[in-house]
Amino acid sequence: RKILAEHEYGYAPGGKLSNELVDPSAVTCRETQKPDTNMCAGKVTGESFDVVFPTPMGEFSFPVRFFRPKHSVFGDRMPLVIHINFRPLVPDKYFPLEEITDQGFAAAQVYYEDITSDNGDYTNGLAGHYPEYGTEEGNRTPTAWGKIRMWAYALSRLMDVLQRRDDIATDKIFVAGHSRLGKTALVTAAFDDRFAGACSNDSGCSGAAITRSKVGETDEVISRVFPFWFCPNYRQYKDREYEMPFDQHFLTALVAPRALCIGSAWEDSWAD
Repeated sequence: RKILAEHEYGYAPGGKLSNELVDPSAVTCRETQKPDTNMCAGKVTGESFDVVFPTPMGEFSFPVRFFRPKHSVFGDRMPLVIHINFRPLVPDKYFPLEEITDQGFAAAQVYYEDITSDNGDYTNGLAGHYPEYGTEEGNRTPTAWGKIRMWAYALSRLMDVLQRRDDIATDKIFVAGHSRLGKTALVTAAFDDRFAGACSNDSGCSGAAITRSKVGETDEVISRVFPFWFCPNYRQYKDREYEMPFDQHFLTALVAPRALCIGSAWEDSWAD
C-alpha cells in the first residue's frame, strides 16, 4: 500500500494508507427522497440519500441510489454490490439493476462526477475540500491523491453508512466498475479491507494490466493524458517502466484473499 500510495495513486487525507476514517461515526446519511416501493415491477424498493462527512473545508456530500429486492434468496441480510458508474442513469446499460436484484443482491449506484470531476480541476467537489494538496496540476504535492483515490475514498464513506444497516450482510459488500472506474474499484478494495471483494472490468493500464511489456496504452501515455488520476510522482516513470518499484499485481494482490473478479475483453489490447 505504501509503495502504491507513494508512487501511483497518492495518499488519502492525513497521509493515510487506508481509506477508513478515524471516526466512521462522523459520516451521516441524509434522505433526499421518500423510498420508491414499486421499482422493477414492484420487486424492488429504491432509496435516495446523500452521504455526508467532514473535511478541513467543512461538510462534503454526494448522492447515492440504493436498491434492495423485497424477497432475496439470501434472506433478510443480503449481499450488496456498490457500482460506481459513468452516468447517473438507473437502470443503465452499465448497471442492469433488475438482473442484479433478481439474483437476490442489493445494489447501490454512485455517479463518479458527483464526487469530483474527471479532469485536472482540483477546486471542485471532494478535491476542492483539500486545497493543501494543490489546486492544479502544476502545484500539487508529489504524493497528493489523484482522482482515482478520491473516488475510492468516497466509496469508503458510503461503506461507513452501509455498515450500520440491518438489511444487508455487511461482510458481503462488493465494489464494481468499468475502465477508469474499474481501476477505482480495485483501489477501493485494496485500500479498504472492509470490502468483501472487487469486480473490475477492462481496467487496463494502471489497473489490472501488468505494465511491463504491455501493449497499447502505456505509463507514458496515461500519465501524460490523464495525470490527474494519479499522484504527480507517477510521471517520473514515463518510459521507465522497468525501473518502477512495483507493478500492477501489487494492486490485485492487496485484495487477496478476498474475492477478485477481473474482466479483460479479448479485443481490448489495452487491457492486455
